[in-house]
Amino acid sequence: MTKVVYVAASSQGDMLNGLGRALGRCFSDAGYEFVELDLASGEMALAVLKEKIIGQNVEVAFSFMGIGADLALNGQNGQQHRVWEECGIPFVSLYGDSPAHFFDRHVVRSSNFATLYGFPEHAALRRRLPLVNGVIGTIGSVMVDPMRREDVDIERKRSGQLLFLKNTHNPQVLWDSWENVLPPRMLKAIREIATYLTENMSNPATNQIDDIVVEYFANHNFDVQSLIKLRLFFISNLDHYLRYVKAAFLANILAEFPVRIQGTGWGHVDLSNKRCTYVDSCNYQESTGLIQSSLAMIDMSPNTGLAAHDRVCRSYGAYTLCLTNRQPFFNDLPRADEFMFDFEPDAIRHCVAETIAHPDRTIEAGIEVSTCFQKKYAPDIFVSTVLELAAAIRLDRVKAQPEGLPAGFVWPPASLQ
Repeated sequence: MTKVVYVAASSQGDMLNGLGRALGRCFSDAGYEFVELDLASGEMALAVLKEKIIGQNVEVAFSFMGIGADLALNGQNGQQHRVWEECGIPFVSLYGDSPAHFFDRHVVRSSNFATLYGFPEHAALRRRLPLVNGVIGTIGSVMVDPMRREDVDIERKRSGQLLFLKNTHNPQVLWDSWENVLPPRMLKAIREIATYLTENMSNPATNQIDDIVVEYFANHNFDVQSLIKLRLFFISNLDHYLRYVKAAFLANILAEFPVRIQGTGWGHVDLSNKRCTYVDSCNYQESTGLIQSSLAMIDMSPNTGLAAHDRVCRSYGAYTLCLTNRQPFFNDLPRADEFMFDFEPDAIRHCVAETIAHPDRTIEAGIEVSTCFQKKYAPDIFVSTVLELAAAIRLDRVKAQPEGLPAGFVWPPASLQ
């Protein structure tokens, strides 16, 4: 049986591996043998490599954030052998964050590697940046852990809470840290841009912070297009800052309602003596059950608007309505006005209050939107995308002319070998 390999990556609450295994089930359902390679398992990882990967019929390997892309083994002559390239296995890295974060992880060594982003905004930014050696593309939204409609527990949902799953940090700490590392003029610049972003949280233009950074300096008569490191510093810091501010803004309003807020890093927001329930916990498996039993989910995009966040995909996999900030991506789904809100206090309060006040309507909307979402973004679409990409990489990496080509057609060109 042809295999697909997932290279495991440790993360808070095992979130990445939870998603990786969920995507692995997509390949299993499509008839592939799913192999998990946990690099942290020591000798066991080496055994998996030798017994299930090297010399085997492996279609593609994938991981999050390029984990394991540089995997190499020591040969008898002391030289290192790069596993994926020498075995001819296409390697796909999946990213849910901006390439401004840990940029080195977004740089691939050769055309044997591909980078797929969850959001078109992040893919567009990566194309602007240097050191592009492999394929860059988007994953496309994909249903995660889809349930069968008949397995949905309606009664449990009816009595369930609204659920806000989110880890965060204190934006003020980040704001203050800039003073320690930036000269006065750069400190003024980053704080002015940060203020603009927080005053325009509902503006889709803030989803491409690079544009705003470049424009800011252009307005001060500086073209910073070639200052890649400066741009990455500003984008990464401002992206994090804006997300932290949005999360705190949303949580302060949600605290007025019987909402379950669950995640880490909320010490800077006063959630005591409020109507909400706060749980300081982050675990993928636990959250899967919570999503399935909740009346509805609440989410916010990571400064994006052209694809669904992973928690949205998990929510609609469980036939659970997901309230989220207004984004163009959702405009072609049914009942969009019922589950989208602007970053305005009254808009959020109205959306949450209506959801709680009409549980039957909320459940009905969740089922209707989920049914549409599952048809549009079925797991087999994701599988086809990755397999097509792997086939393209294999063709590009051909070293000798395949048999059966017409006479007189020499391929691949010797000058490109």
